[in-house]
Amino acid sequence: MPYSPLLIKPMREELTSIGFVELGTADDVDRAMKKATTGVTLVVINSVDGCSAGMARPGVRLALEGDAKRPDQLLTVFDEQDVEATAQLRSYFADVPPSHPSITLFKDGELVHFVPRHRIEGRDAQSLAIDLESAFNEFGQQRVCQEKRPPRPSPPLQPSQTQKPPRLDPGRLPPRHHTRELIHPTPHTPSEQHKRIWPSANPQRARSRPPQQQSRSKRQSVALTGFIRSVDPGVRGGT
Repeated sequence: MPYSPLLIKPMREELTSIGFVELGTADDVDRAMKKATTGVTLVVINSVDGCSAGMARPGVRLALEGDAKRPDQLLTVFDEQDVEATAQLRSYFADVPPSHPSITLFKDGELVHFVPRHRIEGRDAQSLAIDLESAFNEFGQQRVCQEKRPPRPSPPLQPSQTQKPPRLDPGRLPPRHHTRELIHPTPHTPSEQHKRIWPSANPQRARSRPPQQQSRSKRQSVALTGFIRSVDPGVRGGT
């Protein structure tokens, strides 16, 4: 008993929306199969059951959306709804037992691939699509890309990537306190911070150092001079 047309309309559109031509009468089937004598034709016998909804129709859609070779003609009939068209289509492969849903592939009018119901149910749509893509690549025509997308423009370079880093002025660099190699513009005078860090840069501070901060060689020189004076007061020496 046929179902309500409103109920099965979304099931029909699931295939017609991706390029399938629906055959409603026996004459429609004969005209379409005359065109199938050249090239590759994919025929899907649609149905209202869960096998069609969950595996068959989604698997066919995934296979056609992939990168596999594409059939030249896409046909479909709805079993138990378009009874006359379904019977006429099955007469073109009468040796194959009736099965719905089913997927048939013709090449130059000859049946070359058939997927019955028992090879559809119990599987997911992705695995069915892989099998169909393999058949398309074996018998189908190479898909021609109708639209060539322009190459994606590369993102604009950031200012840090296009501009060279500024050249540093040695006169503006801070003094390196961990080394005696100070960077100053030439000629230069010791800064106050430099004088505090390096007493040798400040002659007044160097002369005013207490005796305990003098070097060991300096203290030895002073002691030697004092000893000589004590022995011979006429000897003059300086520190």
